[in-house]
Amino acid sequence: MVQKMSELMAIRHDISTRNPLINVVKKEVIPHGKLRSARIDKIRQNSADAIKDENAINLAVTTWCAEKRYSRAAYLIFSINGGLRYGDNVSLRVKDVFDEHGKIIDGFCLIEGKTDVRRSVYINEAMKLVLEFMVKYKNLQPDDFIFTADGNRRAYFESFVYDENGDIVDVKTTGSKYDEYGKIRKRAPITTKTACEWYAEMERFGAKGHFSSHSGRNTFRYFISKYGESESYEDIVLASQCLGHASVRTTIEHYCKVSEETKRNAANSLNLGLSAFKESLNYMML
Repeated sequence: MVQKMSELMAIRHDISTRNPLINVVKKEVIPHGKLRSARIDKIRQNSADAIKDENAINLAVTTWCAEKRYSRAAYLIFSINGGLRYGDNVSLRVKDVFDEHGKIIDGFCLIEGKTDVRRSVYINEAMKLVLEFMVKYKNLQPDDFIFTADGNRRAYFESFVYDENGDIVDVKTTGSKYDEYGKIRKRAPITTKTACEWYAEMERFGAKGHFSSHSGRNTFRYFISKYGESESYEDIVLASQCLGHASVRTTIEHYCKVSEETKRNAANSLNLGLSAFKESLNYMML
């Protein structure tokens, strides 16, 4: 497995189409009494703005790579292209997105903890390039978390922090390399504080707004909504009233269907930050 993953960068150009959605990433079931509340600013997180300037995204990727802050660039690209919540991003391990042959899967199904809705997550070219790079750059093994911080300071994983919905909202870390059984701990994924700090730095690159750990999901929502010829809210309201529906929700649920092919094409068309990351990697190899 390790050898195959080390060869991934050499075959980057030959990522073939594979069976999509073969993995189902399920949230860990935590008894209600054991849920831990996160000490995060809910208002700040829920009001996180989208990064609407692609030039700011590309500048951030290029600058962070030049500063050797590769994890920041990688996390930014993956989070804005995937539309996952913070907890879903940081809990991803190598084995969740690579198959038994060391190939990156085309997507997976995710059960949203907040709504209990099952949805498809498609891994586009930008996300695949990030995954390939992180595996090689950090020499990751199948059980390793993908998005850990850069730097010499070692933060080891102790546990996840959950909210009342069972969603991961933070990471509890420790400086102790070994657990109580003498087993080596995994490198910890980035905390909410770190994700917020990384996103807050987007203002440095000309992005306007207030950014936090939820900004990746909002950025995905902003750009994905521009795909295709979508009906406006006014169009849906008009149809709802003409059909005599009791609410707009009824119209949406029964008439506004989106096929999996459309979702896949929309996700694969994003590739935010891809060109900037490619150029930075090419410069590294010179």
